[in-house]
Amino acid sequence: GDPKIEATSVVLIGLELRKLFRRDAVLAVLLGLALVAVLLYLDFRRLSLTVIALLQLVLGVVFMLGGMKVFGIQMNFINAFATTMILGVGVDYGIHMIHRLSRAAKAGDEGTLETGKAVVMAALTNIAGFGTVAFSNYPGLKGVGFVCILGTIGCLFTSLTLLPALMALYVKPDAHFSETAAP
Repeated sequence: GDPKIEATSVVLIGLELRKLFRRDAVLAVLLGLALVAVLLYLDFRRLSLTVIALLQLVLGVVFMLGGMKVFGIQMNFINAFATTMILGVGVDYGIHMIHRLSRAAKAGDEGTLETGKAVVMAALTNIAGFGTVAFSNYPGLKGVGFVCILGTIGCLFTSLTLLPALMALYVKPDAHFSETAAP
């Protein structure tokens, strides 16, 4: 064919945009996870705690993606943004729980229960805020509202179940954390 001729159509442009979107969405999630991992390590100073926090976050996002599939919510430009936003919001629950569990004298102590309540309240306020968008008449906004709700629920669930179980199984109390614990 003639190199001066370019084939264009709405379909070809759409296919090219989808290809760019997929590449950029994957890159954004991987970059987000890498940055979160660095920040977690700077905070915890322990690889085991960093891995547990990342596992809690990733499985919370997997829960969100599974919920999207169940409810027929497609991944699109806006939902990809919501996914990266959940990386920042969803890891917070795990950070608070890890700090508290690292200081706990015993499993299920009062401080841990209070931290758990605070984490639940933080998630509920996020759900309330993002949830209002789910009532939008615009399908794109409605979808992003549901994605944020699913991501918040997923990360809350993993921070209250998976994370404490992994901490109990694999992490020994750290003297650094115990010394700073309140009496």
